[in-house]
Amino acid sequence: MFEEFQYDAFQWCMENGIKIYCLPKKKDEKLYAVEVNDNGKITTSDKLYKQTDVDMKIWELYCYYYTKYSI
Repeated sequence: MFEEFQYDAFQWCMENGIKIYCLPKKKDEKLYAVEVNDNGKITTSDKLYKQTDVDMKIWELYCYYYTKYSI
């Protein structure tokens, strides 16, 4: 997985209103955008990710928000 503390990062983000998930960009397309909902402020990535890469990007972002704002 991504980091030793990734599950702590996920829990912290959920408790603090930060949700990160993937969105298919177009119908039947196999590429996904990543969307961050930070307490209602939604940011969508311009970059598209393959299904094999999108999960790692989501974990990376959970760890990023956790280390930036909680530690």
